[in-house]
Amino acid sequence: MTAYSSSALGDLMDDVLDNAVRRYVSEFGWYGSADEGFRGNNWDGELPPNFGPTGMVTLKLNAIAQSASSDVPPGAQYVGQETRGSVVYHVYEVDAYESIYSPWVDRLHQVFDGWRSLPDPADFDAPIAALEDAVDAITPQSQREGGYTFVDVEVSTAMGLIYKWASPQSDQASSDLLYAFDGGYGVDRITGVMVNQAQVAAGAGLAVAGEKQVWKKARTDIMAIAQAGADSLDIGGGGSGSIDLGVVKAFVDLVGVFVPAQFDVLVDAASEGLAFLDEVTPEPKTGNKTLTLSGGTAEEIFASLEDAVKELEQAIYDEESELQTKLQALQGILGDNDPVNFHLHPGAGMAETFVDAAEIRINSRTIQSIGNHDVPIVAKAFLRAAEFAASHTGSGIWSRDHSIGMGSYGPHASWLAALEQLDAITTGSAKELIDAGRTLAVAAGWIEDADDQAAADMGGLADELARGQDHWAPA
Repeated sequence: MTAYSSSALGDLMDDVLDNAVRRYVSEFGWYGSADEGFRGNNWDGELPPNFGPTGMVTLKLNAIAQSASSDVPPGAQYVGQETRGSVVYHVYEVDAYESIYSPWVDRLHQVFDGWRSLPDPADFDAPIAALEDAVDAITPQSQREGGYTFVDVEVSTAMGLIYKWASPQSDQASSDLLYAFDGGYGVDRITGVMVNQAQVAAGAGLAVAGEKQVWKKARTDIMAIAQAGADSLDIGGGGSGSIDLGVVKAFVDLVGVFVPAQFDVLVDAASEGLAFLDEVTPEPKTGNKTLTLSGGTAEEIFASLEDAVKELEQAIYDEESELQTKLQALQGILGDNDPVNFHLHPGAGMAETFVDAAEIRINSRTIQSIGNHDVPIVAKAFLRAAEFAASHTGSGIWSRDHSIGMGSYGPHASWLAALEQLDAITTGSAKELIDAGRTLAVAAGWIEDADDQAAADMGGLADELARGQDHWAPA
């Protein structure tokens, strides 16, 4: 099977057209090819090639021929007769292009033109990779003595120090302030929120992986249909053919297409808390969908070809509808569950108990370092996830001609809405962590250079932090 491209499909369209015209005129007893023209038994003159000349041509039928004559071609008009010697000819005029070729050309373009510019599956690799990175950034690999490990070593170290010095589990800490900090911004709280946010990123990633697979399969399917059409219309062919649509199997192995390093860890971690990844993963269909081309005449075969293309378009629509449904389910989960499952302090900003807790009994330099250095590093994990997820959100790669499937851009709007909610909860959580760390440092008596140190530790992610908000509510 020839690989899909606009030009390759165009070549197959030419084959379909030539074979359709050849089969059609053969039904009137004419023979030849669309490239060279057609001749009829006992006729003087010929039908020109499908590319010209255009305009009227004169054809003359030997009226007294003893052998069987080809029929009058479609659209030919009788204009009189003439005699040459003892032979009488019936004279006809016909515009072959308008009467024979043009209707087939029009039908061919109506069927296939919209398929000449399909989304390129390779264009979806960048957003898939970006969301894989987003999942990796906020998925803890494991819990260990003194904290959690992450892909980012700096984050692992910072989480370990926060766990050691600023949590009730540690014998090192004893104060209202640190207990309040741990309740709102401690390691256990952060990792629980991260796992849920990572599931949102994974749901969006699985959706875009599904979109890639839809177009990968659809490109193969349209080429198979066009080839079957050309073969079935070939005058030497059987007038039939069948195609098993691959697009209906687009979601069979989405996890294999979307493969963040921490995917299995995320699934395991989610099973211990708010687990919804299965609910937002597109479901593969079972069984096959076979399209059949059939018919005895050019008209019948071409009609079945038109139906086959329509069925492919419906199958694409059905698969994209499944993606849309799962993206809407993802947004529903974000809206129906308590916001604290996804955001550190949604709608509250700095927790009042944290701000008011003044007593502190621990080495102040340690608390200053945690507040000004380690907390911003942890916030960086949220910001990096936001940066990755927001890096490839344009609609251009989703565009298709003639609104094949779900409109001009498929489920892009729902996918983008999910990413906007992911951005809100990741950047919002990061902003609150930065504020919480600063308050912790101030309570320890250290304010000098706090903002500069935090900016340095976040590694140039200020733009993402600027999008952060203390208040978050589902869209």
